[in-house]
Amino acid sequence: MKKFCILLFFAFTVSLPALEVFFVPGWRTGDSNRAGCVRIMHDIWPGSTITVKSWDSLVSLNKARQNAAGFVPELLAEVLRMPEKQRSQLVLAGHSLGAAIVLELLCELEKRGIVIHSAALLGTPVAHDDPRIFRALNAVHTYCYNVAFAGDGILRTLYPLSESGVPLGTAGWKYFHPRMIESHLVQSFSFYHHFAYRYLEELDRLIDERGGDDFLKNGRPPFFYDETGMFWQVERDFHSWQLQKHIFNGVYRLTDPRKRVRFSGDRKSAETAFESVITHFSAGGVK
Repeated sequence: MKKFCILLFFAFTVSLPALEVFFVPGWRTGDSNRAGCVRIMHDIWPGSTITVKSWDSLVSLNKARQNAAGFVPELLAEVLRMPEKQRSQLVLAGHSLGAAIVLELLCELEKRGIVIHSAALLGTPVAHDDPRIFRALNAVHTYCYNVAFAGDGILRTLYPLSESGVPLGTAGWKYFHPRMIESHLVQSFSFYHHFAYRYLEELDRLIDERGGDDFLKNGRPPFFYDETGMFWQVERDFHSWQLQKHIFNGVYRLTDPRKRVRFSGDRKSAETAFESVITHFSAGGVK
């Protein structure tokens, strides 16, 4: 049985679809150390396609903000041209002003009812209580990762000159949402901390650390379900993990305590997945 579970886990793992990552760099970001950033992103998202979405950032800060706003429609048009299946595997990641671009792009996708795989905000120069963040989270299927450096000298020095409030990139988000995963690093004041690769290194650590939460892999990432569950019948329950059956189409699914779908398929496969949950937690797995 143990050998079967190992083979099943391997089969599910290798079948995971490849992600496509759009990385939007920040203000005054040229080609320096870009290869290093791409290398880190390949570590974060193995087997993915990484595309750096450059924009006209080698200008003054005020002009860069204008250019960033003008780049959003261009990037939005590219995402809208994608087939739905391709968009479902899209990751939007941005650093500094590039993160502000990603945030605005997510809001535009939310208006259109479009959902992508996930997002990453790194050193974001927007207010930590910006209401757009709630809307942006509706446009991600799994998580939005936010990395904040308390000692980021660029954000702490330049952000107050053009914006009001405390930046998301130093304080983290003011509110809570199950799709928002954050890392808060308390660092001494330094301009060095604003570099993209510093944020990417922390993102790599954050995602790798949370990898233990996803011990159950079946070719799709965990996602939150928004319906009331009225058409789903609970057949088995274990520590708030539920094996459910759809009363009309007979499809089975496995949901976790955070109301995420972790498996879906036929009855036999779903029951096998449910048994693996019991085995995992009975052996002391992380809940």
